[in-house]
Amino acid sequence: MTFLKEYVIVSGASGFIGKHLLEALKKSGISVVAITRDVIKNNSNALANVRWCSWDNIELLVEELSIDSALIGIIHLATEYGHKTSSLINIEDANVIKPLKLLDLAIKYRADIFLNTDSFFAKKDFNYQHMRPYIITKRHFDEIGHYYANMHDISFVNMRLEHVYGPGDGENKFIPYIIDCLNKKQSCVKCTTGEQIRDFIFVDDVVNAYLTILENRKEVPSYTEYQVGTGAGVSLKDFLVYLQNTMMPGSSSIFEFGAIEQRDNEIMFSVENNKNLKAMGWKPNFDYKKGIEELLKRL
Repeated sequence: MTFLKEYVIVSGASGFIGKHLLEALKKSGISVVAITRDVIKNNSNALANVRWCSWDNIELLVEELSIDSALIGIIHLATEYGHKTSSLINIEDANVIKPLKLLDLAIKYRADIFLNTDSFFAKKDFNYQHMRPYIITKRHFDEIGHYYANMHDISFVNMRLEHVYGPGDGENKFIPYIIDCLNKKQSCVKCTTGEQIRDFIFVDDVVNAYLTILENRKEVPSYTEYQVGTGAGVSLKDFLVYLQNTMMPGSSSIFEFGAIEQRDNEIMFSVENNKNLKAMGWKPNFDYKKGIEELLKRL
């Protein structure tokens, strides 16, 4: 492929958000170096504007591209939640060491911006005990990014995502799991009380948030955080009930709310203040009801 004069690096490009982001970048005419664990697999589904690369080869590729093309930004999506491993070393490597290497590349090749993906779990005013290694490492890298932004000529942006959902999410994720239960017509799904308030944000709106910041990167401060959510909360119970009623109108509820105890220090309310993001020209196009309807159309 022929690269344009400007390109971005995307880590986690073969993941849930990454796949949607690559399609959007293609439509925008932006060339991409996409980092993935399995280059061969993803090359078989290559997009015209994408060059796939492994973590081991990223530095050599960027050096090669620097002759004719300019790196304008890095979008770091890759993450390790620690669900499949108890090794803190692996979580630290994925959430701190690897993105730090990308941040060093951004400095070396004078990229304008580094967009780091974070989540509501790691908000500093929460003391959520579940996924603690993930939270510790995400907070650590955010602090490193803040330090780098003060020391170098680059904008470091922490994109704090609320509960993202949409087509193409992993089967082990909460909403795909519930949809699978509904498709299988299970008679009972045990849940907590469902009183937790969440800001469910559709994946298309998340992708548009990244593109908005990338397009307006010259206006972004040296360090900032954008909260990516609709700005409106809904209880988990109401979300699930609407999902079932939309999929199976008139059916009896399969959810047994209150059957599972809440986790220690459960996050009972998380809704983003997206005022700063809206000031950049972004707005969500999907509330949770429209998002559920769109998700079911695209399954």
